[in-house]
Amino acid sequence: MTIDLSAMAQAFQASAGNPILMMWFIFLNGGWLAVIITFVIGFKFAWKEFIDRRYINKYYTGNYVLLAIDVPKDSEQTPKAAEQMFAHFNGISKAPIFPEKWGLPFTEFFGYGFVPPSMSVELVSLGGYVQFFVRCLIVHREIIESAIYAQYPDAEITEVEDYVDLMPKPSDLPHPEWDCWSAQVELARPDAYPIRTYPMFEHGLTQKLIDPMAALLELMNRIGPDEQIWLQWVLQQEEWPSHWRKKAEKIVNKIIGRKGAAKASPFEVPLQVAKGVRESITASLIPLTHEKEKIKKDEPPSLMLHLSPGERETVTQIQIKLTKVAFKVKGRFFYWGKTVPGPNGQKPYNKARGVNGVVGALRQFAMQDSNFFTFNKYTKTSDIVFFKRDRIILRNRRNLYNYRMRSIWRGRRPIYLNVEELATIFHFPTIDVKAGQVQKTETKRAGAPSTLPFEKPLPIQRVQPKSAAPSAPAPTGLPTEATFPPKQVSQAQPSSIPANQPRTEEPQVPVNLPYVD
Repeated sequence: MTIDLSAMAQAFQASAGNPILMMWFIFLNGGWLAVIITFVIGFKFAWKEFIDRRYINKYYTGNYVLLAIDVPKDSEQTPKAAEQMFAHFNGISKAPIFPEKWGLPFTEFFGYGFVPPSMSVELVSLGGYVQFFVRCLIVHREIIESAIYAQYPDAEITEVEDYVDLMPKPSDLPHPEWDCWSAQVELARPDAYPIRTYPMFEHGLTQKLIDPMAALLELMNRIGPDEQIWLQWVLQQEEWPSHWRKKAEKIVNKIIGRKGAAKASPFEVPLQVAKGVRESITASLIPLTHEKEKIKKDEPPSLMLHLSPGERETVTQIQIKLTKVAFKVKGRFFYWGKTVPGPNGQKPYNKARGVNGVVGALRQFAMQDSNFFTFNKYTKTSDIVFFKRDRIILRNRRNLYNYRMRSIWRGRRPIYLNVEELATIFHFPTIDVKAGQVQKTETKRAGAPSTLPFEKPLPIQRVQPKSAAPSAPAPTGLPTEATFPPKQVSQAQPSSIPANQPRTEEPQVPVNLPYVD
């Protein structure tokens, strides 16, 4: 059988001199299939973006509340309490089902889909006044407050106005009075590698925790009244199945030398059948020889015993990170300072103090053989060579808009941190931290008495217990008052009761007591 392609070759040669005819020729001869595939993929992403924006505008926009948390005074809670608090936060969302995720037609989710809610935890210094904030949906406020009160009963939570509204808006940049430096926080290595967490800050002998938040709080406490530091962590429940967990397992297998399971192929069964038929035919035609077969030495399942101490510790830390609940996280940082000279003739804006100080505080969580925090090079407003001024203004506007929106979708790629890592970088200071201007509670909270009357009756009223058996009648023949002679009071015995105090009567013996002769 022969296939004649001479007509196609002649048409191709005829259109070689004209690019439009060449493209039309390719489209007619199979190029239309690539166009359809590209259109379907593009429509998929466009549709997902459309329904996500509709869902956010309908259910999330304008429905957030900002809560200021006054930390407990002289708190003895360790970051373990904050870890339990973040684990509780993970319950505010759920994994969407397929029709809900894609907003499929002929379902109740058509045109809207589903976007998991997000929340943010923020540590802010407003002229040296340090405050913890949590921003969440109004419908999730009770869950957030109960999670905080469960671990910090003496904390005080108050709804406040948004502090970002007191500063310039993105359209106001560059501002004549304020200058800023901003960036998005990211991890230097893949998400599977953990940062240094709070168990590593405990002294080996005394078991005393060296609070890693102390340096950051002290820096925020020392800035001037015309400076501000904002540090924001936006949280969202991780997707399931999680891609970063699969990559972490591959990294572990690569370090220890374990071969991963081969992916199943649809041609595996036919190939195995063909291989079996070939071996059967070969064995029937060629006589077996008595040569010794080469026995392949069994290879160890992994090289764990041959790893260095650092590699073994890295594998252990990665697997520990995989065992705990994780969040999708976006970290953002802003430093503000006035450019107008103060009374001392110096500008309050000091990048060396506001930016480099925070970089040093974040380096406490670094493990050089594992992971550490850094600033994204495409969002930070420094290290720019060409068109420096315009690009700094553009980046500051974009970063400020993302910060004000507390968006988990806008900006660069998010990172993944588990609850232990989040508790390390955001927890209330312990009793050993002496930062003076961290807002703390002055009084202790106490529960209401259980006997306090309610404005409304309880849904279940208390009733008096009733005995099922009828009460038995009193036995007959019991003594009465006439049986006992009246009690004689001795006149010789002086009374110990003063004359001006009324005499109290002695209690009478009940009349129904049994009497023994």
